[in-house]
Amino acid sequence: MHPLIRDVPGLADLLQISPTSAARRAREGTVPGVKIGREWRFWVPAVVAVVTGTAGARADEARDDVPVPDMVHAEELAEVLGVHANTLRLLFRQGRVPGRRVGGTWVAHWPTVCRWIANGEQRSDAAGPRPGGG
Repeated sequence: MHPLIRDVPGLADLLQISPTSAARRAREGTVPGVKIGREWRFWVPAVVAVVTGTAGARADEARDDVPVPDMVHAEELAEVLGVHANTLRLLFRQGRVPGRRVGGTWVAHWPTVCRWIANGEQRSDAAGPRPGGG
């Protein structure tokens, strides 16, 4: 998983609360995050901004030692998010994760994915028409 992305136990550790409390805060929307399949993911700079009251966490904020890709394939993104690639492809098809099918491969724009997690956007629609109809 990317070092700036956390799951519920990672969020609990970051906020020094129990995993149960972290999951409750995620469900309530008091911390920004997205549910990917059955798992929650959180963008650390956005969580810190909410907790500390700092205005506008930058979704593209990253440490100097963390490589920031531009475009990522489904398998790479699944690894970064810590979810199974098949789950991620299903969520792409449903339009619940921002991405596009290019030929036979799903790809995502990394800064868009970071903003999606940081803003806690639960997508219910695809981000426009998909090339090739699907």
